[in-house]
Amino acid sequence: MIRHLPLSIHPKVTRPAYRARRLGDQLRQYVETFNGSLRDECLNVYWFETMDQAREIIEAWRRGYNEIRPHMALAEVAPSDLARQIGRLPDQPSVVNAGN
Repeated sequence: MIRHLPLSIHPKVTRPAYRARRLGDQLRQYVETFNGSLRDECLNVYWFETMDQAREIIEAWRRGYNEIRPHMALAEVAPSDLARQIGRLPDQPSVVNAGN
């Protein structure tokens, strides 16, 4: 029978190591999602005849993926739209220290 020890008393895994492993898993998931999207939406769609053509098409796809496409992490808002919204916000008032 395998028993799982709580993280706080596990002899081989420290909290920083656990967090690092968890971040590594999240990064791996992001990379796999990106690679799958690149393959399905770009590489499987185009037939590249030259390296220059491949660079141009992949760069255009990457810009669309990173700047134009809505992102779940941004509440389905495109990064470029979010940047425009933030740019339109009024300047934040400075905090005045009452003690000075």
